[in-house]
Amino acid sequence: MLEVVKNPPLIANPLPRYNWRAVAKAARKARGDWVVVPDKNPGVAGHIKKATYRAFAPAGAFEVQSRPEPTKPPPAKPQRRVTLYVRYVL
Repeated sequence: MLEVVKNPPLIANPLPRYNWRAVAKAARKARGDWVVVPDKNPGVAGHIKKATYRAFAPAGAFEVQSRPEPTKPPPAKPQRRVTLYVRYVL
């Protein structure tokens, strides 16, 4: 038998969401310094480099580096997470 509920259960540890325009604005304002964006999927770095996220246009205007994020304790289904360091270079 299927269970019917009014609301789904809360996520125990939701991933942080970022306002990418605010990140890009902070990087432009602090030209040459790194803006730290923790707990992201490593693929986000490529989107920033290629300016897939329009806030980071034009492509090549931002430099991004990633560092592994330690997991404590290791989750049952490990997801690779990184801390991103973003800076404006134009």
